[in-house]
Amino acid sequence: MDSLRRLHQETGFPIEKLINQIEQLNHQIGDPHYLVGHSFFMHPDLVNRLPAIWRFEIEPYLEEFFFDQPDRVEAWRWKNVEGKVVV
Repeated sequence: MDSLRRLHQETGFPIEKLINQIEQLNHQIGDPHYLVGHSFFMHPDLVNRLPAIWRFEIEPYLEEFFFDQPDRVEAWRWKNVEGKVVV
């Protein structure tokens, strides 16, 4: 996550809140082979791209990973995460 911090130190995006959510999500996933990595979020224009990244990349991944646990997916939908990562 250090490279993510470095990039967004320059962009001004408040990345620590997002990193916190990614770490919590990865704790829920619980398997080091399937963790959500920082590369999804390495965009200078993350403030504008984050909703689409989350809805069209992260959510489908979680739907597949937690295919038999829809409540776990629901907790990580953009509508439930947005207020925790965007100021």
